[in-house]
Amino acid sequence: MEFKIINQLQKQFQKKDSLIKGIGDDCAVLSKDDQSVYLISTDCLVENIHFSFDYFSWADLGYKSLAVNISDICAMGGKALYAFVSLALPKNQSQKNIQDFYAGFEELAVKEGLALAGGDLSSSEKGVFVNITVVGEAGKDSVKYRSGAKAGDSVFVLGDLGLSAQGLELLHKNPKDNSELSHRHKRPELYSKLAFELGKDKRVHAMIDVSDGFVQDLLHVCKASSCGVSLNELGKEFAGLNNYGEDYALLVVGECGLAKEFSELKEVGVVDEGQSVHFESKIFSPKGFDHF
Repeated sequence: MEFKIINQLQKQFQKKDSLIKGIGDDCAVLSKDDQSVYLISTDCLVENIHFSFDYFSWADLGYKSLAVNISDICAMGGKALYAFVSLALPKNQSQKNIQDFYAGFEELAVKEGLALAGGDLSSSEKGVFVNITVVGEAGKDSVKYRSGAKAGDSVFVLGDLGLSAQGLELLHKNPKDNSELSHRHKRPELYSKLAFELGKDKRVHAMIDVSDGFVQDLLHVCKASSCGVSLNELGKEFAGLNNYGEDYALLVVGECGLAKEFSELKEVGVVDEGQSVHFESKIFSPKGFDHF
């Protein structure tokens, strides 16, 4: 959901000498030096909106809270460096819960080579609120924006779609379910190293992560790039899974030969000059996650 006032405030307050790109992509992009930029991502997770302790452990929450931010850094071809954590917790929270949260957070931070640099702690009237900001880095010419797709480009998916939704369905039926699908919902797989390589590849023109749903996120690219996408059979199949996101796979748009070098990429369509995501005459509408 876009708010015009946010865009107006951005134009009013942004420092043009340092802010290269703000609202409208997975991260804000700020100048670092002549060769590189900072990537800034921030996301919040709210109890009973984004997660439930019926089936989330505190360690799972720490892990996923960090993962969703790192995914944004990946989606712009960068590497995550630092994180800031703000927690709002109901009073009388046990020390073990907080320790478990940071144990899950640390597990992923160590894996990604990321450092905890600060944050804040507050009380909450009701429920747990987590906000994490991640600072990443990329080469100035390596950043991938949503606006770079070109007619004739191929569209690829890096990762699996639909597993998180299946895992959530299982957890709703049985909160103690411990299957691989449930694990994928609570601890999404990231593609950091490969995303960084794709960022440096000039044949890649645009990227975005699939956090809101395949069609909805693909339409974000279409809007930013003033294009459409004609899906193939696999893309049509993925479009049938567009009612849910949180897979944190990546959509990669670029030259058709990319899959020969990056075998993990699955081609799902071709960029055309329309304004829709379609398979033959069928147009897919966005039915992914909407906060409002």
